[in-house]
Amino acid sequence: MEIVPTEGKDKILKLTQFSSRCLSDVHRKFLGDEETGKSLEGLWKAILDARNFLWWGKSFNELQTIKATLKGTPKTGSDELIRTFTLSCRFFFMCRWIIENIKILGKFKFLR
Repeated sequence: MEIVPTEGKDKILKLTQFSSRCLSDVHRKFLGDEETGKSLEGLWKAILDARNFLWWGKSFNELQTIKATLKGTPKTGSDELIRTFTLSCRFFFMCRWIIENIKILGKFKFLR
């Protein structure tokens, strides 16, 4: 049995989350089944929280990428530009993941 990498798990959960969200709306708006729609809404919201937990270490991954990028020495002007864009992009992704981590910790009352 092959172990699915984190990115693969997130894609599967994302598909399940958005399918549940779509089915929730279909049951509520077109089928008039509020009870099933509410259950499916609870499911997609729980999956979203689970996906947020899977993102926990991504800010550290971005930091490692930044450190590795800083170790290299650009040889040309275009290499320097690519390095600058890579560092900028990775920094802002790191900030995004830190905010996501704080959000989920706050939601589950680890932070007050």
